[in-house]
Amino acid sequence: MDQSQLRRLGGAAGILFTILFLIAFFISGDPPGFNASPEQLADYFADNRGELQVTTALLIAAGPLFLLFLAALARVLRIGEGRGPATLSAAAYAGGLIFAALILLAVGLLWATSYHGGLEAGAMQGLYDASNGSFLLAFGIGVTTLVGATAAVGLATGTLGRWLSVFGVVLAAYTLVVAIIASFSETGAFNPIDGDLTGIAVLAFLVWTVWTSIVLIAHAEGEPARTD
Repeated sequence: MDQSQLRRLGGAAGILFTILFLIAFFISGDPPGFNASPEQLADYFADNRGELQVTTALLIAAGPLFLLFLAALARVLRIGEGRGPATLSAAAYAGGLIFAALILLAVGLLWATSYHGGLEAGAMQGLYDASNGSFLLAFGIGVTTLVGATAAVGLATGTLGRWLSVFGVVLAAYTLVVAIIASFSETGAFNPIDGDLTGIAVLAFLVWTVWTSIVLIAHAEGEPARTD
């Protein structure tokens, strides 16, 4: 497979990943907050068992698509950096792998909990909190590194275009700040479960993914995409 085909495939995979992730994000039910009682948690898992199973299946399908997107992006960044250690390209790739692993861990914990309605209250709460913590780390570490390193390469070399790179800088900084504050927030706009500012970070990352995918497809021929 030549480079242009790889970029098109990666771009298409990124768009399909975003669609599946969005569907999974919106059908998983209305998760209870950190202060939820054991009864509320038990009701959530009992009432949304089917939705959590579908969410898990969708994210399993989305996982390989994201990895294809990530591989194509990392290759473009590596070429854009030219000769040398390509540290930023490696950082972006590592950030994407961290994001994928932690997201799958988060949903896997919810999936497992939904199968065991007879769990003790402490065990159920622990699994639920571990899932939410994994989600927070996926964005605070994975997304921040992936998007930030990609933006740094873009600004330095013109790869993927100036405006996408500027958007990436803003998104990486915003996501990092939100994740840090969310780690201290059980309620409110920074709540990692259903806080409005946390939700903005998730949606903005999906916008970035689609935008990056479109650039990969539109500029598949020739040199890495430079859309100054």
